[in-house]
Amino acid sequence: MAWGRLRFSTDMADAADAQVHFVDVRTPQKLGSHSADLRYVDAAVSALLPYLRADDLAVGKSTVPVGTVAQVEPGPAGGHLTQLLNEVFALALAAQTPLIVTDFATAELVKVAANAFLATKISCISATSEIADSFPRVPKA
Repeated sequence: MAWGRLRFSTDMADAADAQVHFVDVRTPQKLGSHSADLRYVDAAVSALLPYLRADDLAVGKSTVPVGTVAQVEPGPAGGHLTQLLNEVFALALAAQTPLIVTDFATAELVKVAANAFLATKISCISATSEIADSFPRVPKA
């Protein structure tokens, strides 16, 4: 389906007429530290703020440490904002995709855990591939 409602841009002025904004920027590790480098998140949020209206919704998709949203989110999300997000994901919800509502800290922790699990799976399959490559190839009959 092509509704023309999804747009991608690096120009924040393009966000002025939208009501839901996804912020998805990289969060590398700080050099020489175990903490996340949040400068890209901070820059994206700071650049978006002048274009946000009181009833707009900014959705963070970046992997951030627990507590990050509490630092940038001005107040509690209300039912109106939850309804907006439900509209964005209406097709998935209509297909009976489970919806789990959490607080911000739990959502941040789930995202970090999911990324850690993905990294574990990738490491495992890479190691399995190396083991498989160490065995001689059997010619096809």
